[in-house]
Amino acid sequence: MLERARAGILKHRIWTAALATIAADLAVHAAREGQRDNAIDDLRTLFATHMTTGTRALAGCPGEALVALLIDRGDGGDLAEAHRIVDQWQAQRPGIPGLDLWWLKSRAVLAGAEGDADGYTELAEQYLEMCEKLDARGRLDEARLMVNQIG
Repeated sequence: MLERARAGILKHRIWTAALATIAADLAVHAAREGQRDNAIDDLRTLFATHMTTGTRALAGCPGEALVALLIDRGDGGDLAEAHRIVDQWQAQRPGIPGLDLWWLKSRAVLAGAEGDADGYTELAEQYLEMCEKLDARGRLDEARLMVNQIG
């Protein structure tokens, strides 16, 4: 269904803002189907596009998926690349708290992947606090789980 939606959007050039989310979901699915390297390449391109010539507000979905897949793959420079992604967002944040949720979560997960328990704890708690403050219902359960797993 998402493939058809993407094809229709590209063909008719309507509702193009949805491409960031659709492409990120398709990349995550491709990674689950054994095409992780291709998915990472697609997400890398999508994130870079939205951070440079696209709309930064749409970079979060591909950015979050990209960081997660890089952490999961864990090859040589993957964690360094994940750091560059969250650092780039930090330097170019549009100043809208709801758009920072992916960034807070990604920073926490990255700290956890690197064995930084204190950093993970602090960032997971910040993520939960922001989710609660914004009533981010789609993220609250995950944020609570992250905090509950501490210790």
